[in-house]
Amino acid sequence: MQTEISFHNTVELQQPNYVAADVKAYTQDQLILNFFQQHKDRDFTPFEVYETLLATCTIDKRTPITSIRRAMCNLTTAKYLEKTANKRTGIYGMVNFTWKLNTNN
Repeated sequence: MQTEISFHNTVELQQPNYVAADVKAYTQDQLILNFFQQHKDRDFTPFEVYETLLATCTIDKRTPITSIRRAMCNLTTAKYLEKTANKRTGIYGMVNFTWKLNTNN
């Protein structure tokens, strides 16, 4: 898997903390990509991905939903995932788009 940047350095981390954060974010990207590869015929909202990974103890409950969203955004930019036109109501009663594996990549 190749993405330009996994960690978005909005807090201006310096070396070596930046490298550690980028490695962790890249690992999360890979985890999310593996999830979609295992479920290639389905689409998911970020919350559905989060809840499934949490239920299978793949991620820790301290993992923020924003990390899942960041990984899905990175993977979409890198053409591994594609955002669909499908929407589902998630937690908080908000509508969320779904994503699926890009099988043309």
